[in-house]
Amino acid sequence: MTPLVPTCSIRPTLHVRRRYAAKFEEAEASALFDEENIADRPRLTPDDFAIYASYRIGTATEYYGTLKVVRRTDTRLLYPFDGAPTLGPFISSEEAICATRNFGNAIVEGDLLRPE
Repeated sequence: MTPLVPTCSIRPTLHVRRRYAAKFEEAEASALFDEENIADRPRLTPDDFAIYASYRIGTATEYYGTLKVVRRTDTRLLYPFDGAPTLGPFISSEEAICATRNFGNAIVEGDLLRPE
């Protein structure tokens, strides 16, 4: 039995690639980067985020912060994520909530500087 040999080339010939390359590049550029949509989008502000800060009790004298940060414009959950650090332990519930809010504000500032 003889091995099967393909009778046609899988790659398009050079003239076909040259003929349609400009059209494909133009379509990809408009789909990936549309300047009109970026200019029309409003800039995000800290009011576009929801920060939910609370605490939970570990042992009798330990308090851990619980945090949830949501971008309201697209309901994207920014925190917690897989591998997120544990916030605490703290001595009091007020200290846990204050530190958790500060951490949430830092996440919001980071997302405002470099959104996903």
